[in-house]
Amino acid sequence: MVAKADGLNCVGVSPMHGLLAAGTEAGTVECFDPRTRAPVGQLEVCAGARGGPGQGVTALRFDPSGMHVAAGDHEGVVRIYDLRSSRPVHVKDHMYGTPIVDLKYHTAADGSRRVVSTDRRVIKVWDPVSGANYTSVEPGQEINDVCIWDRTGLIITAMEHRVLGYIPES
Repeated sequence: MVAKADGLNCVGVSPMHGLLAAGTEAGTVECFDPRTRAPVGQLEVCAGARGGPGQGVTALRFDPSGMHVAAGDHEGVVRIYDLRSSRPVHVKDHMYGTPIVDLKYHTAADGSRRVVSTDRRVIKVWDPVSGANYTSVEPGQEINDVCIWDRTGLIITAMEHRVLGYIPES
Protein backbone atom coordinates (compact mmCIF):
# COMPACT_ATOMS: atom_id res chain seq x y z
CA MET A 1 0.00 0.00 0.00
CA VAL A 2 1.43 3.35 -1.03
CA ALA A 3 -0.04 6.65 0.11
CA LYS A 4 -0.24 9.62 -2.25
CA ALA A 5 0.92 12.06 0.45
CA ASP A 6 4.55 12.35 1.49
CA GLY A 7 3.94 12.56 5.24
CA LEU A 8 1.61 10.49 7.43
CA ASN A 9 0.64 11.70 10.91
CA CYS A 10 -1.76 9.01 12.15
CA VAL A 11 -3.44 5.74 11.18
CA GLY A 12 -6.63 3.98 12.16
CA VAL A 13 -8.30 0.66 11.45
CA SER A 14 -12.05 0.12 11.43
CA PRO A 15 -12.99 -2.54 14.01
CA MET A 16 -15.95 -3.60 11.85
CA HIS A 17 -14.57 -4.16 8.36
CA GLY A 18 -10.79 -3.64 8.64
CA LEU A 19 -10.58 -0.54 6.44
CA LEU A 20 -7.21 1.16 7.02
CA ALA A 21 -7.06 4.96 7.04
CA ALA A 22 -4.07 7.29 7.19
CA GLY A 23 -4.19 10.97 8.18
CA THR A 24 -1.71 12.93 6.10
CA GLU A 25 0.28 16.14 6.31
CA ALA A 26 -1.48 17.16 3.10
CA GLY A 27 -4.77 17.40 5.04
CA THR A 28 -6.35 14.24 3.65
CA VAL A 29 -7.49 10.90 5.00
CA GLU A 30 -6.45 8.14 2.59
CA CYS A 31 -8.33 4.84 2.93
CA PHE A 32 -7.05 1.39 1.90
CA ASP A 33 -8.49 -2.10 1.75
CA PRO A 34 -5.75 -4.29 3.30
CA ARG A 35 -7.14 -7.43 1.62
CA THR A 36 -6.41 -6.05 -1.85
CA ARG A 37 -3.68 -3.59 -0.78
CA ALA A 38 -5.41 -0.98 -2.92
CA PRO A 39 -6.55 2.59 -2.20
CA VAL A 40 -10.35 2.81 -1.95
CA GLY A 41 -10.94 6.49 -1.26
CA GLN A 42 -9.71 9.81 0.01
CA LEU A 43 -11.30 12.57 2.10
CA GLU A 44 -10.19 16.20 1.76
CA VAL A 45 -10.29 17.18 5.44
CA CYS A 46 -8.33 20.41 5.86
CA ALA A 47 -5.60 22.64 4.44
CA GLY A 48 -2.28 21.00 3.74
CA ALA A 49 0.97 21.19 5.63
CA ARG A 50 2.45 24.62 5.12
CA GLY A 51 4.27 24.44 8.43
CA GLY A 52 5.87 21.02 7.89
CA PRO A 53 5.55 17.85 9.99
CA GLY A 54 2.64 17.62 12.40
CA GLN A 55 0.32 19.67 10.18
CA GLY A 56 -2.76 18.47 8.30
CA VAL A 57 -4.74 15.61 9.86
CA THR A 58 -3.31 14.83 13.31
CA ALA A 59 -5.80 12.28 14.72
CA LEU A 60 -8.45 9.92 13.41
CA ARG A 61 -10.77 7.23 14.73
CA PHE A 62 -13.49 4.99 13.29
CA ASP A 63 -16.74 4.58 15.21
CA PRO A 64 -17.64 1.02 16.32
CA SER A 65 -20.09 0.56 13.41
CA GLY A 66 -17.33 1.31 10.92
CA MET A 67 -19.55 3.71 8.96
CA HIS A 68 -18.17 6.96 10.41
CA VAL A 69 -14.68 8.31 10.85
CA ALA A 70 -13.67 11.31 12.96
CA ALA A 71 -10.65 13.31 11.80
CA GLY A 72 -8.94 16.03 13.83
CA ASP A 73 -6.60 18.58 12.34
CA HIS A 74 -3.68 20.80 13.31
CA GLU A 75 -5.99 23.80 13.85
CA GLY A 76 -8.10 22.06 16.52
CA VAL A 77 -11.11 21.16 14.38
CA VAL A 78 -12.77 17.73 14.41
CA ARG A 79 -14.84 16.59 11.45
CA ILE A 80 -17.04 13.48 11.43
CA TYR A 81 -17.61 11.83 8.06
CA ASP A 82 -20.03 9.17 6.90
CA LEU A 83 -17.80 6.99 4.71
CA ARG A 84 -20.40 7.17 1.93
CA SER A 85 -19.98 10.95 1.59
CA SER A 86 -17.12 13.40 1.11
CA ARG A 87 -18.85 16.09 3.19
CA PRO A 88 -18.59 16.08 6.98
CA VAL A 89 -21.79 15.31 8.86
CA HIS A 90 -20.53 17.37 11.79
CA VAL A 91 -17.73 19.87 12.49
CA LYS A 92 -16.55 20.68 16.03
CA ASP A 93 -14.00 23.44 16.69
CA HIS A 94 -12.03 23.23 19.96
CA MET A 95 -11.49 27.02 19.75
CA TYR A 96 -7.85 26.92 20.97
CA GLY A 97 -6.15 26.53 17.58
CA THR A 98 -3.93 23.70 18.83
CA PRO A 99 -3.66 20.29 17.12
CA ILE A 100 -6.08 17.51 18.03
CA VAL A 101 -3.94 14.84 19.73
CA ASP A 102 -6.55 12.11 20.26
CA LEU A 103 -10.06 11.05 19.26
CA LYS A 104 -12.16 8.31 20.80
CA TYR A 105 -15.73 7.07 20.56
CA HIS A 106 -17.11 6.37 24.03
CA THR A 107 -20.20 4.55 25.26
CA ALA A 108 -21.53 6.13 28.46
CA ALA A 109 -23.00 4.19 31.39
CA ASP A 110 -26.53 4.87 30.06
CA GLY A 111 -25.60 3.46 26.62
CA SER A 112 -25.40 6.79 24.81
CA ARG A 113 -22.56 7.28 22.34
CA ARG A 114 -20.18 10.25 22.64
CA VAL A 115 -17.01 11.55 21.02
CA VAL A 116 -14.02 12.38 23.22
CA SER A 117 -11.70 14.79 21.42
CA THR A 118 -8.48 16.08 22.94
CA ASP A 119 -6.08 18.85 22.11
CA ARG A 120 -3.09 20.00 24.21
CA ARG A 121 -5.31 22.03 26.57
CA VAL A 122 -8.73 20.40 26.86
CA ILE A 123 -10.64 17.13 26.68
CA LYS A 124 -14.10 17.64 25.18
CA VAL A 125 -16.89 15.09 25.45
CA TRP A 126 -19.73 15.72 23.00
CA ASP A 127 -22.60 14.20 21.03
CA PRO A 128 -21.48 13.02 17.56
CA VAL A 129 -24.87 13.76 15.96
CA SER A 130 -25.85 17.15 17.35
CA GLY A 131 -22.41 18.40 18.40
CA ALA A 132 -23.82 19.37 21.81
CA ASN A 133 -21.20 19.51 24.54
CA TYR A 134 -21.56 17.03 27.36
CA THR A 135 -18.57 18.20 29.37
CA SER A 136 -14.98 19.36 29.06
CA VAL A 137 -11.93 18.91 31.27
CA GLU A 138 -8.98 21.33 31.42
CA PRO A 139 -6.31 19.76 33.63
CA GLY A 140 -3.96 22.76 33.53
CA GLN A 141 -1.03 20.84 32.03
CA GLU A 142 -0.21 19.92 28.43
CA ILE A 143 -2.09 16.74 27.41
CA ASN A 144 -0.29 14.08 25.33
CA ASP A 145 -2.85 11.25 25.32
CA VAL A 146 -6.13 10.09 26.87
CA CYS A 147 -7.41 6.67 27.87
CA ILE A 148 -11.12 6.26 28.64
CA TRP A 149 -13.07 3.16 29.68
CA ASP A 150 -16.47 2.45 28.12
CA ARG A 151 -19.54 2.44 30.35
CA THR A 152 -17.64 4.35 33.08
CA GLY A 153 -16.54 7.90 33.68
CA LEU A 154 -12.90 6.93 34.17
CA ILE A 155 -10.46 9.03 32.15
CA ILE A 156 -6.68 8.76 32.48
CA THR A 157 -4.44 11.34 30.84
CA ALA A 158 -0.76 11.36 29.94
CA MET A 159 0.47 14.91 30.53
CA GLU A 160 3.60 17.03 30.63
CA HIS A 161 3.94 17.29 34.41
CA ARG A 162 6.58 16.06 36.82
CA VAL A 163 4.27 14.88 39.58
CA LEU A 164 1.83 12.13 38.59
CA GLY A 165 -1.77 12.67 39.65
CA TYR A 166 -1.01 15.15 42.39
CA ILE A 167 -3.62 17.77 43.23
CA PRO A 168 -2.52 20.08 46.07
CA GLU A 169 -4.97 20.63 48.90
CA SER A 170 -6.18 24.17 49.53
